[in-house]
Amino acid sequence: MDPSTQALITARQRPVGRAILTQKWDNLFFIHWKHDAAEIQKRLPAGLFVDTFNGEAFLSIIGFQMSAIRPFGLPAVPFLSSLNELNVRTYVRTADGKPGIYFFSLDCDHWLAVKIAQLAFGLNYKYAQLMWASKGNQFSCKRFNVANGANYSWAPQGSPTTAAPGTLEFFLLERYIFFTERKKQLWAGQVYHAPYVFTSANLQEWSEAPFEWNQLLPTHSAPHLVHACRGVAIEAFPLTLVHA
Repeated sequence: MDPSTQALITARQRPVGRAILTQKWDNLFFIHWKHDAAEIQKRLPAGLFVDTFNGEAFLSIIGFQMSAIRPFGLPAVPFLSSLNELNVRTYVRTADGKPGIYFFSLDCDHWLAVKIAQLAFGLNYKYAQLMWASKGNQFSCKRFNVANGANYSWAPQGSPTTAAPGTLEFFLLERYIFFTERKKQLWAGQVYHAPYVFTSANLQEWSEAPFEWNQLLPTHSAPHLVHACRGVAIEAFPLTLVHA
């Protein structure tokens, strides 16, 4: 097995210690585009490097519903236990080869959750209007004070499966570490969950507007891959400082 795949397998192991939050992610969709690695690298914090699959870099847009959010061992707070999210992410490694993701933005429809995530994790959360259709797999995001919104519609296809190590699906989906910059220092956060059980999906409507919101060049092309997943239960762990 190649070292990159082995590093991904190692990174998905449950961390030692107590989680700080538990939650559920439901009705996920993942839309992946090939993108220029040099452009992505220019936007990364010091200490992070573009991770590639067969020499190709990717940007992804992921939407989902988050529910049952609660501090570990405590009951959920009723007004802060569910929300919707849309994020733009890319795939990175540290200098010593630790694989993860870097979020260019995370749009969320709960203003208090946005403030908490900004302060606690240093993530680029934005307060936005996000809506799911009452029937079917349809999702929209409208960032406040931004003219263009983003609409998505998809239909899952095929039998559910998990990603096999060494495949592009494994490279894109099996990511359990995220990196964030706080006060010019690089930090890592980790989640733990069972491997995604996903299907491919037929994408009927999509938008690259979230790339533009982040001053990333749109690809002006159809996505390379689309996945859908019914959901997973999550444990989230404290941030740790990344040492050079």
